[in-house]
Amino acid sequence: MPTNGEIAGTSSGREIVNCRVAAIEKAGGTFPKIARELAAIAFSDIADYVTVAEGGKVQAIPSNGIPKKKRKAIKKIREKRRILNTPGDKGDVILDQATEYELYDKLDALKYLCRLRGDEVQKVQHDGNITVKVVNFADGNNDPS
Repeated sequence: MPTNGEIAGTSSGREIVNCRVAAIEKAGGTFPKIARELAAIAFSDIADYVTVAEGGKVQAIPSNGIPKKKRKAIKKIREKRRILNTPGDKGDVILDQATEYELYDKLDALKYLCRLRGDEVQKVQHDGNITVKVVNFADGNNDPS
């Protein structure tokens, strides 16, 4: 299937691109909404997701304590528990419990935002030849020409 860049040069290509954009917008993917989603990731701050105690212990903030706008930057939530099975009526005892958040990549989001703004750095390719002349100064000839 051709990419947008390959089909955009033809009149039918423009129609295909316009059709795709219309379908994305109909599904709610408007430019401002996409930009807000990317900005939530690009400008996320780890302090919105964890607390650090004086002793250096890191603890995840419960997800219901994180504002919805900030939760958009969370890619994955993982909960780890270490449980001790105890005999009798006491039931299982949770020895250790930890919640981990994995956030989306900030640099990728910043790159996409730059592309949306049209600020993407263009790749420049330099072609040419370099001529190198080796000069031997040991023979007493100090003239490099």
